[in-house]
Amino acid sequence: MLANFTYEPIPELSVRLPVTKEVTTVRSLMKGECKFTIEAATEQLAADGFSHLIQFKVELGMNDIVVLE
Repeated sequence: MLANFTYEPIPELSVRLPVTKEVTTVRSLMKGECKFTIEAATEQLAADGFSHLIQFKVELGMNDIVVLE
């Protein structure tokens, strides 16, 4: 869940999220499917059990739910 406490729309919010499983789709419930990139996890993230880092951008109004599948 993304919440915008600036109370002003954010035209392009950049999100970097470490993940433990393969991701094939990133979808904003407000804006639909998002393009995304996948990077290998850094050594520090890998030590914490993460395999990859997902990066995507989304337009954020007041709030949104982003689903990774």
